[in-house]
Amino acid sequence: MSKCLTECLNKFLTSNAVLQWDAETLEGVHNMLELAVQLSVECLAVGKKTMSHNEQATLQEDSQNLITLAFSYLKLIFNPECSYHQRCRDRATNTGTYVDSFNTWGLNKEDTAAKQAFAETLPAPKNFYLVNLLNCFGAHSGFELVLWYGTRPHLPLKMMQSVMGPLANVSEYLTPSTICRYVGWLMIRTFWLIHNLTSEDFNPQESRIFDLITSLRVLCYRFATLSTDAANQKSDFPFDAANFSQPRQPEWDKLMAKNPVIPPTVTLSVAKVDERHLIVLFSSLCPPTGASSSFKVRMLAMRHLIDLITAVQQAKSAKSATAAGSGTMVTSTSILAAENQAFLRRRKLHRLIRYDTLISWVGEKAVVRSIMTNLDNVTYVAALCELFRCLVDHITMEDITVLWKCQETQSNAGVNNILKLLSEVSANGFNPTQFEHLQQLIRESWCALDIQARIQFTRLAGGGKIGMKHRYRHRLSVTTTTTTPIRHQIAESSEIRNARHRLLNFVATIAITSREVWVSDLCLQLLWQLSHGLHPKSPERRKSASMDTEEKGKGGSGRFERFVSVLSSGGSGSSSVGRVGVSTAGVDAGPSIHHPLNPEHTEAAINQLVVVLRECRLPANEQRQRLNTWLSVAAEELKRGKSTYYVLDFLQTILDLICKPLPGRSKKDALRELNKTHSLIDTICNSLHRVQKHATNVK
Repeated sequence: MSKCLTECLNKFLTSNAVLQWDAETLEGVHNMLELAVQLSVECLAVGKKTMSHNEQATLQEDSQNLITLAFSYLKLIFNPECSYHQRCRDRATNTGTYVDSFNTWGLNKEDTAAKQAFAETLPAPKNFYLVNLLNCFGAHSGFELVLWYGTRPHLPLKMMQSVMGPLANVSEYLTPSTICRYVGWLMIRTFWLIHNLTSEDFNPQESRIFDLITSLRVLCYRFATLSTDAANQKSDFPFDAANFSQPRQPEWDKLMAKNPVIPPTVTLSVAKVDERHLIVLFSSLCPPTGASSSFKVRMLAMRHLIDLITAVQQAKSAKSATAAGSGTMVTSTSILAAENQAFLRRRKLHRLIRYDTLISWVGEKAVVRSIMTNLDNVTYVAALCELFRCLVDHITMEDITVLWKCQETQSNAGVNNILKLLSEVSANGFNPTQFEHLQQLIRESWCALDIQARIQFTRLAGGGKIGMKHRYRHRLSVTTTTTTPIRHQIAESSEIRNARHRLLNFVATIAITSREVWVSDLCLQLLWQLSHGLHPKSPERRKSASMDTEEKGKGGSGRFERFVSVLSSGGSGSSSVGRVGVSTAGVDAGPSIHHPLNPEHTEAAINQLVVVLRECRLPANEQRQRLNTWLSVAAEELKRGKSTYYVLDFLQTILDLICKPLPGRSKKDALRELNKTHSLIDTICNSLHRVQKHATNVK
């Protein structure tokens, strides 16, 4: 039973071959399914006798396995979405070759009690065979057994889902009297269970708490469609909100004896299920202070939240696509297919929390900020990254800031995980506002490292002598103006150097992995700015930068040209903390020029910029245009004699990338054209002459 019959049911119900079977084969399978339903009822009856005789607070393993097996059969058979029931969904009656005693419900008016209909066909899809199986199950006292099992005080939560799952699957086909008589009390006990959860209910190996809540929501949707006269007899609802929160379990048998039928009531509403669902989910993700929650429980809740958000977003997109769909030719077949698709979409929506409710909860509870724990765990961060992708449109600037500042309390592994998470999400998910905020956080971190280096230099520097390692490069990187004093390099600790390299690698990784051109352009600009150093902005420049942020999605190429003109107009491009689009008047030459504290920064940043230019994959025309733009930047930098040592290498790399052989065009022709456009030979010679003259003066 546990292996062969389960495998047989799976093949008959879920195999794609079902779609090719003829009518006689389908009826034969229906005979077999009817026998399987009767077998399940017998298993449940045997389990009931065993439990009644033992009268134990806990189920024995053999009895529990038998009961679980019977309910697993019912879960497979009572599934309108399986291949078999989808194949037979439009059948309204048998073909005449199959005699079914359950096809005559209600015809004999003198014996209506014995032939009560527990299920009925829908207008579409009718699912005649499924309704027959449900009536067969009810005629053999299956619903009485389900009600008895579901109201046992010692029935664990995982088995409660085994009881509720099959009923939720076929809730649309159950008659109002069946819902009120057999399902109402199961819903009440489930409400009580989810209000009085224990640590055992969250066992990651066996937890089915979220599946149980989903089944309860589906049944609440069905309950909401019933009218007040659906019940066979009137009775007051025996529970209120206070009863659900009492830790002592009620005596269900006595309550059912007083109120055998549960009428439709607002107490069993979808809104209350959603509210409780979110409370349970949040307490699992972020346990209250003093409460213990294992890592596996948080991972279980995280995976459920990701699946829930993904399903809700897909359902919303499908609804929008359906509403915007164009009209097609209408036939009887297409009408039936459309009705079936609408039925399946409705079933999917009933399993989910409503979109507005879920998104509002994410914002009100600050879920993103509350789950930033275990950031040194690769598995948890991978799940967090997936959640960020799902919620990328709803991630606030504060969320990004909190995650960025988490680096301050993390180990190296935690910092690397945070940067990897942000790089994967921001590369192809952030909008311009979010990405600009992330870049500002990078600039602030870079400036903080500058401050740390200055403090360290103030404490340790005695004579202020420059180290021999970078003496020559430092001389080449300073301005050729004789009035500008030589700035001694600050010998930074390995911790600060590693932090800078980590930031540069982070920016380069975003640029390379992004599929958006504007993202890689902003990363290139940021690397150029970091290569020249940063210092605080004035309020006027801050206002100018904020105005440029609003233009981020408009005219990207023109905006980049303005950036090039700024970099080429006397400043190092850093006097506005690297903001793009700063006015030319805001970048001054002379004493206000800010040089990097250490030539290593310039070299490392330009090296990363070169890597991005080489690795970014753009269409040939766009790539050539980008390289020409950066060639202009490098040429203007050489004309002013800034960072000559590094810019020459940068210029050489760009020329190598531009002058790749093209059909009908030699490298010499390309170089001749570039020299004509940018006067490269004169610019390089003049720059080298200034460097030699300046080196002689320094000696």
